[in-house]
Amino acid sequence: MAKTYDIEGINLEITDSMQSYFDIRNQYLELSQNVSERFISDYSTFFIDMNDLHNRGLETGMTIIYEYIDDVMGTLAKNGVLDIDEDDFFSDYYSPYFDYYDAFEKIDDTYNEATMSHEEYVQYRQYKKDNRAKFIGGGFGVSGAIKGAATAGALNIVTGSALSLLNFGLNAIDKAMTNHELKKLFLDPETRVSLGEALEQSVFNIHYAIIDALNDRSDSACYTITDEAEEKSAKMIKNLGKLSIEDVVFVNGVKSVFNLNPLEPNLYVLLAEKLKDPRELIELTGDVGTSSVVFECEVKKAYEKLIDKEGDTKKSWILTEKHVILSCLLATYQTKTTTLCPQHCFLMNQISKKSIIIRIIRSHL
Repeated sequence: MAKTYDIEGINLEITDSMQSYFDIRNQYLELSQNVSERFISDYSTFFIDMNDLHNRGLETGMTIIYEYIDDVMGTLAKNGVLDIDEDDFFSDYYSPYFDYYDAFEKIDDTYNEATMSHEEYVQYRQYKKDNRAKFIGGGFGVSGAIKGAATAGALNIVTGSALSLLNFGLNAIDKAMTNHELKKLFLDPETRVSLGEALEQSVFNIHYAIIDALNDRSDSACYTITDEAEEKSAKMIKNLGKLSIEDVVFVNGVKSVFNLNPLEPNLYVLLAEKLKDPRELIELTGDVGTSSVVFECEVKKAYEKLIDKEGDTKKSWILTEKHVILSCLLATYQTKTTTLCPQHCFLMNQISKKSIIIRIIRSHL
C-alpha cells in the first residue's frame, strides 16, 4: 500500500512498486553488513599463504556468495517467479554483479606477474580473459561457477610458483625475492580489505540481479532506478540547494528528485539543512534505507561546522545542533546501538547539556 510522508508541506509518496524494491534492497543491505569484517577476520583461517590464496581464493569467494544466493529463490517465489533455480539465477542474472571476481583477479594478477616469465604471464592473462565466463558461472550456474573456480585453482597449481620458478629457470636469489614479494602481498592489509569489501558489495549486489530476474520473468515490471535518473537527480540537487524551502520550485524539484531516485543521499542532506525540524526525515529515510548515509554525512558536516572558526558562530551553532539532533536520532532509529563515532561523541559533549532534546536522545542511546 502506498505511503505518503508530509515533510514540512512537501508530500513524498512511496508507491507500492517502490516499496517492493526497497524491501528487496534493504534485505540485502542488511545481509551484506559486516561481511567484509568477517572475511577480514577469517582471512588467515581461509588461506595459509599467497600460493593458497592464488589457488583457492576465487573458489572461496564463490562458496561464500552461494550461501546468500540460496535464499534468493524464496524472494523470487514470493514475487511469482517459480521457473528458475540457483544455477539459472547465477548464470543468467548475477554473474555480471560479482565484484569479488575483479578484486581477486587484480591481486592474482600481481601474483602471476611476480611468479611467471613475461611470455607465460601474457599467455595466462589471455587465457583467463577468454575463459572468464567459465570461472564466474556464465552459462554454468552456481555449481558450475564453483567448479570453474576450482578448475582455475587447479590450473593455477599447474602454472603456480612452485613449478614456474623451476620452469622459468629463476636462480636462488630470484626465488628468495619472489617469496618475499608474495609474503608481503599476502600480509598486506589492503589485500584482505579489498577482497572483503568486494565480497560485501557482491552480497549487496544480489538485489540488482533479483530485480533483473523479476523484470525478465514476472508479469509486472519492478521499480528500478536508471543511470539516467541517477545523473539527472544529482544535477537537480545542486541547483535546488540555491533555492528557499518555501519556493514552489524547490518543493516540486524535491518531489521530482524523489520520484527519479529516492536513494539519492544528497537529497536528504539537502532537506536536513533546509528543514526547521530535520527529525521529520527519520521515518522516511528509515523506510527508504538511507538513514546510515545521512547519519554519516551529517556527523561529518556538523563536526566541520563546529570547528570552523571563521564562519558565523551563531549560525553555525544552530546548524550544528540541528545536524547533531538529526544524526543522533537517525543513529538510534537505524542501528539501535550505543556505539558512536569520535566526532559524534565530541559534538554531543559540546552541545548544551540543558537541551531537553539532547537529554531525551541520550536516554535512548
